Amino acid sequence: MKVDIDVGDGAVGIELNSLLLLDNSVSNVQRLFGQAIYYSKGNIIQNLIIAIIGNSIIQEKPYIQEIQKHLNEIGVDYVYIATKRRS
Repeated sequence: MKVDIDVGDGAVGIELNSLLLLDNSVSNVQRLFGQAIYYSKGNIIQNLIIAIIGNSIIQEKPYIQEIQKHLNEIGVDYVYIATKRRS
């Protein structure tokens, strides 16, 4: 497995995740946690950032708080990137 974006040969890793894919499958949420643990605890990436990209109501999703909680527990940073629809 390889992190989506590797900056500085493992100094910083960014793992990109789609809210749409997380919404549609519990196994994708489980995969996100597996990646977070694998990259952060396996000495592969020194500073891991999980980026979840989706629509502007991203913070209203009930499982987002659960994701935050578990990522905090393992010391992984996260960011939500809200997208806008094209008109």
